[in-house]
Amino acid sequence: MSQGARVDIAEIREAGGLKPWLERQKAAIARPVLKPVPKRPKPARRSEHDEQCIVIARAEVLAPSVPELRLLFAIPNGGHRHKAVAGKLQAEGVRKGVPDLCLPVSRGGFHGLYVELKAQRDGRVSDEQKEWIAALQAQGYRAEVCVGADAAWRVICEYLEIDRG
Repeated sequence: MSQGARVDIAEIREAGGLKPWLERQKAAIARPVLKPVPKRPKPARRSEHDEQCIVIARAEVLAPSVPELRLLFAIPNGGHRHKAVAGKLQAEGVRKGVPDLCLPVSRGGFHGLYVELKAQRDGRVSDEQKEWIAALQAQGYRAEVCVGADAAWRVICEYLEIDRG
């Protein structure tokens, strides 16, 4: 129906009233609804936890042939905890900013290796983490910030002078 066209009142009555008649008019001129194109799912980003588990799993697989990898351990300083648990851990010596992984094996003039693992490129290194890394380096440790499991594994293998397996 174009603008200015006349409507027969009988047509409105036949439709059951103005509202149903208007709905019919809308339906008659409505364009067919196109199905939305499905969005490609973004690849899931692995969490820091997942990245760290990958590093530890790789170390466990190679540990029989590279015994030093048995000494690689995690330092559980991060994460969200109940206040009471956080207080107990702090009293036990847990410190903010300590790197995530430690390999207490001396190599290449270093006393050991510390790795601060970030899951994504935009993972921010906190001021406390920067301070710990600098302090560890000043004490003769190699301390690195690595983005992702692959980067951490590359650093560990380079440190131990082994194939990246």
